[in-house]
Amino acid sequence: MNRIMKKIFVLLLCAWFMSCTGGGNQNEPEIPDEPKFPILGIECECSDLPTGEMSWDYPIKEWKDSEDRKAASQIPEEILFSLSTEDLTAICLQYPYLTDIEFFNTIREGLDKQFADFNGLRELFTREGVSKELLKHYHAKIQDLSTIGWTDMDVVFDIRCLEALLSRYQSNDDTVNDYREILQCLVFGYEKQSMFEDFTNYYSSQRYNFYARLQMILKIDLQSTLEKIPNPYKYGGRFFDMEAMDFINELSYQLIK
Repeated sequence: MNRIMKKIFVLLLCAWFMSCTGGGNQNEPEIPDEPKFPILGIECECSDLPTGEMSWDYPIKEWKDSEDRKAASQIPEEILFSLSTEDLTAICLQYPYLTDIEFFNTIREGLDKQFADFNGLRELFTREGVSKELLKHYHAKIQDLSTIGWTDMDVVFDIRCLEALLSRYQSNDDTVNDYREILQCLVFGYEKQSMFEDFTNYYSSQRYNFYARLQMILKIDLQSTLEKIPNPYKYGGRFFDMEAMDFINELSYQLIK
């Protein structure tokens, strides 16, 4: 199963999930016709965009036994530790199993699995400047989305994976400046995605953005957020109801002013 077939399968799985959970459910979240919060024209500027070139590539391109392919997808240590953060970021974003985050009950579970299985991600998140590199790629993909819309599913899946990875970022000195920068760029991404929003992608795509923003909000102001957050057990990243989305939007716009 190649990368394109995997993505088609994920889309069908999302559609099936929506059909199973939507019919007759009195608690089904209301889907807004447009974002409740005004589009503020938030900017997320990155002076250097990624080149797309990789200094190392995965040796297996065709589908074989899953476990064999996972083993072969590990980056040899003599290469791994010599890679720059820029190169390692580009390589990790091409990890063949990264989009498997979709197959888990929550985004958190999917991320935990990818970090457990892949040495590249574990190494990447020990590096200084990882958030800057991820934001470069995020900004580039959001620009692509602004140009082509939802017609290129590669861009859509890349945005989801980047938002999931950004949610995992932990500042070495635990200052809030990095988190605010990520939050601002995620709001920028939310506004751009909202321009193309429809019923199908509202849950399958925007939930990654809401999940990542919530993680940044918690890191900026954990105690206050926990005191205010409604229905806290819903926030593993499976879905967000209207109450949760309003809450995350309100705090996001407050914190980036």
